Amino acid sequence: MTILFEHLFRDHILQRGYSYFQDGAVHNLKRDRNQIWATVQGSEDYTVYIELKDDGIEILECSCPYFQDSHNCKHLAAVLYALDEEDGELEVRSDLSLSLEILESLPQEDIIDFFGRELQINEALRTRFLSMYQERGILSESLYLRQIDSVFRFHLGSSGYIEYDEVDAFSSDVNAIISSIQELIDKEEYTSACTLTQLLARP
Repeated sequence: MTILFEHLFRDHILQRGYSYFQDGAVHNLKRDRNQIWATVQGSEDYTVYIELKDDGIEILECSCPYFQDSHNCKHLAAVLYALDEEDGELEVRSDLSLSLEILESLPQEDIIDFFGRELQINEALRTRFLSMYQERGILSESLYLRQIDSVFRFHLGSSGYIEYDEVDAFSSDVNAIISSIQELIDKEEYTSACTLTQLLARP
């Protein structure tokens, strides 16, 4: 049985938790079938307890102040990312690792079919795809502007402001644009990188 967990956390908490996991902050990870204990090192050492059930996660507990305020914390996320690399009767997986595993198992025709349908309905993905793989030297300012505007149009509410519960998703989409800039720099397409940077920073 595979259990996904990332939907239980806000995006910025997942990012911090993954950084903790990568930095080796998860210690004393112990598992007894569906029960997990661990210590996570941060500003202090915090104790994490997780209990799984067949159809999901039953209990999440952490000794940190953030969790005591009824928020799932980065320490819990770090332990769950560590569990993603462990074997067990109940597998805990991140969305990304499970998606990549499925992707590697699919025939090429299915991948092309899925990606083609996503390009039709997802303007942000379509624009990003074109910005990265269109023939070198013919990328236009209007293409980059469309990519940025699509992000703002999607997240702006009727009031003209980004609502509080949209901030994490908006930040993630802006970070994707910033990643595009870095990818252009890595490909030595400095003019395109500068154009995209200027458009992103425009008033």
